[in-house]
Amino acid sequence: MKGGEKMDKKLKYVVLDEENKNKNFLFSGAYEIFYQINHLNKDQYQQTLVISKKRDKLEEAQKANIAVLGVETEPTDSFLPCKLVVERLDLTTAGELNKAFCREKEIPLIVMETKRLLIREIEKKDIDALYQLYQGEEVNDFVDKLHEDRELEAAYISDYIRLIYRFYDLGMWMLWDKETGKIIGRAGVEPMEYKGEQVLELGYIIGKESRQKGYAREACEAILEYVKSLEEYQFVDAVIYSGNSISMDFIKTLGFEIISEEMKGKKRAQRWRKILHF
Repeated sequence: MKGGEKMDKKLKYVVLDEENKNKNFLFSGAYEIFYQINHLNKDQYQQTLVISKKRDKLEEAQKANIAVLGVETEPTDSFLPCKLVVERLDLTTAGELNKAFCREKEIPLIVMETKRLLIREIEKKDIDALYQLYQGEEVNDFVDKLHEDRELEAAYISDYIRLIYRFYDLGMWMLWDKETGKIIGRAGVEPMEYKGEQVLELGYIIGKESRQKGYAREACEAILEYVKSLEEYQFVDAVIYSGNSISMDFIKTLGFEIISEEMKGKKRAQRWRKILHF
């Protein structure tokens, strides 16, 4: 793919505590395992994840700018100095280690892949492409606008990465055309509040030059299947402004049915729902 240097950097090496030397883990076949940081050269640090329950070992790794993952087998009042913690290292998969590595290094995760698209998390340098996607009156009539001040939007993106992706592993993602390596849209599911409960809402936008090519359907169908596979969510909603007949017709073909009308800001909208699990 042509998605930039950061996305090409992969986790290759894992450093474990000495006590794990003779144990087999689910991720053992995916990464080269070490037990001392000094067994790696500095060029390998950027592709390494140190996993430990020991604070001093995690802090040593952080000082060397190495990604870390904490292990906490029992509740404690003392927090380990890392973004993510696991309770059972023996049940942790290679994919989960890669996710921890990407969270530490602020590398956008590729969430899924379709025939033509890579669906991946947003990163701060996507901001120019994001503003280009939202150009045009027909877009601004039916979607929530970006901040006029780009610095405010950049700050919002940083918070979104830190809070939404980190805590929910869901959100609005960027759509990359695998052939051209360009961003052609945005789609995803976001946690929202509806009648005092948290629900997931589907959203999508396709750039003007890429419309009427089936990208929205390809992305949304993949996203809905992904959410269904998580088995945590019974349904997904979509809120569509009144007058957006194209989106209403489209959402029907995805299996959504209208359940209510409501006000979104100063505009009237319809809430649609697709049941994932009966």
